Amino acid sequence: MNYASILKADIANGEHFRVSLFVSGCARNCPGCFNQEAQNPAFGKPFDDKAKKKIFKELEHDWCRGVSFLGGEPLSKLSDNRKVVIELAKEIREKFPDKD
Repeated sequence: MNYASILKADIANGEHFRVSLFVSGCARNCPGCFNQEAQNPAFGKPFDDKAKKKIFKELEHDWCRGVSFLGGEPLSKLSDNRKVVIELAKEIREKFPDKD
């Protein structure tokens, strides 16, 4: 899975301060998409342990309420990213049960 960016202390993509992961890849090809470059699953950087550690480090802060998955289309059944995102969400829930 590739990702376009990870935003720390994001307040625009969910309630309260959170971490936002922008996953690359979307098979919908909606007309007028505002994030067209993220439709390409090869856009951005590979999601690796370094990226995961960055997310987990931010989630350790008391002021960080949770994580938002954006894209692309991170949970689409049309995307190969779905399995990786679901596993990441489960791992976050296990380590940070009070985060949303």
